[in-house]
Amino acid sequence: MPRIGELVTGVLVTLNETENVEACINSMRLAGLESVILVDACSTDDTVAKAIALGAECHVVSKKGIAFQRQIGVDLVRSPYVLLADADNRLEPDCISKLLRYLEASDFAGVAAQKVASASHDYWSRAWEWNNTNALYTPGPKMVVGHPSLYKTAVLQ
Repeated sequence: MPRIGELVTGVLVTLNETENVEACINSMRLAGLESVILVDACSTDDTVAKAIALGAECHVVSKKGIAFQRQIGVDLVRSPYVLLADADNRLEPDCISKLLRYLEASDFAGVAAQKVASASHDYWSRAWEWNNTNALYTPGPKMVVGHPSLYKTAVLQ
């Protein structure tokens, strides 16, 4: 069976994410990704420099919105699957392998990982985590898939 890195390319969209980009890319690598495409909307910090130092393929585009950035990234992907992530996402080491198994065993075009808040345990963080667990990220068909998510690349291109 092919390695995750041969099957999946990560697409990360950023704007001034210097505080998050390194941990996000490192977690993607630990989860098996070899190829990470970063699409940045003209950051004024060192987001892009950090990503380049971590081996990401970086593209700087004008600020036209997150959907525009994601589509630029997806259009550059040549692997059968694409992982879409935000810079504040941290992937568990087995996240991509689990998503890939679930996606390959289903008729879905994409699947999302469950998000868990880890930065704070105040009221709003607990409420957001409850919402993610009980409403947004429950198993089954959805009209919109959150992030991080894994898609069949051909569906998005």
